[in-house]
Amino acid sequence: MLSQRLLLIREKAASRSYKEYRVDHDFNNMAEAFSAGGVPLLMRSARRLAALLEAEKAVILPEDRIALIRTVKKIPSIMTQAEWDKVNASNWVFDGGEVVNISSDYEAMLRDGFAKRRQLIAEKLAGSTGDGEAALFFEALLVCIDACSNFARKYAAAARNAGKGDMARVFENISEKGASSFYEACQFFRLLNFLLWINGNHHITVGRFDQYMYPYYKRDIESGVLNKEEAYELLAETFLSLNKDNELYHGVQQGDNGQSLVLGGIRPDGRDGVNELTGLCLKASLEINLIDPKINLRVSKDTPLSLYVSGTELTKQGMGFPQYNNDDVVIPGLVSLGYDLNDARDYVTAACWEFIIPGKGMDIPNIDAMDFPKILSETVKAELTSCTAFEDFMACYRERIETEAKRIVSAAKPVFLLPSPLQSLLMDGCVERGRDISTGGKYNNYGMHGAGIATAVDGLYAIRRRVYEEKSVSAEGLTQALANNFADEGIRRLMLSAPRMGDNDDDVDGLAAALLNIFADTLAPLRNERGGIIRPGTGTAMYYLWLGS
Repeated sequence: MLSQRLLLIREKAASRSYKEYRVDHDFNNMAEAFSAGGVPLLMRSARRLAALLEAEKAVILPEDRIALIRTVKKIPSIMTQAEWDKVNASNWVFDGGEVVNISSDYEAMLRDGFAKRRQLIAEKLAGSTGDGEAALFFEALLVCIDACSNFARKYAAAARNAGKGDMARVFENISEKGASSFYEACQFFRLLNFLLWINGNHHITVGRFDQYMYPYYKRDIESGVLNKEEAYELLAETFLSLNKDNELYHGVQQGDNGQSLVLGGIRPDGRDGVNELTGLCLKASLEINLIDPKINLRVSKDTPLSLYVSGTELTKQGMGFPQYNNDDVVIPGLVSLGYDLNDARDYVTAACWEFIIPGKGMDIPNIDAMDFPKILSETVKAELTSCTAFEDFMACYRERIETEAKRIVSAAKPVFLLPSPLQSLLMDGCVERGRDISTGGKYNNYGMHGAGIATAVDGLYAIRRRVYEEKSVSAEGLTQALANNFADEGIRRLMLSAPRMGDNDDDVDGLAAALLNIFADTLAPLRNERGGIIRPGTGTAMYYLWLGS
């Protein structure tokens, strides 16, 4: 059970009482000043972060062991409206143009801290003669590191003033050296999570938390630094801390901010990753009973029943998770799409459910959506009366899907992403290449949602059954019914009464499989401007808001 201290923190998070610490700041027309001074976007991003962290007030409450509460209410733009208008006129701007919905390499930063990164970057900067872009990138990284270190020291001083010597020492250590204990790892993780959100990198997922945090937990338990109850207390508070600022985040409801956390699954070396921390994370999520972090449970044919039981207890609470990811299907699927086996084994989920690679992927898993029901209606109106067999109609439908896929891929370029040197610090290879993550990572694939699959399949099967097999509705009659918004109630009822996807009908489900195969085959040869593939998806995500009309 949660302690009284944690119950107090939970109540404050659930009631959003942390809002009282938010302050509106005037950043003196930051974008206009950047523009007038000709400041490159890379440096604008770094300087904005420094300004935001300078403006942040360190708030440490008596009940806190894991600190950080955001006080800056709004993040200013680094581009003027005129600059945005110019970008929007000739680019595909997705999700505000920020680097979002990817997963960071928390493991390396927790291990190294800022000092090792500063040293590496200084060496790279010294050797970047002649590469102006790399030199600018390294300079921006150093601005970010100094700002983050200063911010950690600000909290260390505040903790010491509040009489929390242990917390002060943790902030002093992690600001430079990285984490050496489970307590330090929990606080450092919270710091990194905080920094990414205030930098505008929303929907940056938590990733494989039980994997990169386990060595710190194991070391402290075995050495006697912590007992299991003390470790659980830190873990649960870390989970609670992700809910302190969530009314400032991008989300449809309180929580649901894309802070997806993945548990279990195969490790990159092929071994089973389930460990003692896996179970503690499930327990903490159950007892906290808040949406963030959203739990994803990786399973396989070898997963013990006890893990499913723990997951089912969470499901009973009605939070909508855990989501289950089947390693036996996902890993081979990712390999078939071109992901290296070790990376595929390390997959995590994006903010919703799409599969991405932590630390290495700059995939955009939801670049756009294919509107299957709309295309079906268009095909009926234009083609149905000229098709003498259902196979002919499906061929027409397929042709329109192919045309729409090519249109979407062509429209989604060039993609504009604002540089994010802070996020680049938490991505593999960016410092080595001297390039910001916004320019691409190891993987640069786009995902296209297949929206409304069940609705389209219901329509397809009704057409096959009523128009072509039974001939109880004529092609002309159905076309006219669509034109008249189904004024003919008899046709509408006949079409509605046909079997549907989800009824455990093999004929209907077979059509669903056929439609998905058409979708996958259509996207297979297409490439985006960064050389990545276009991944077919089966979800609708937020597109139902727009496509429903």
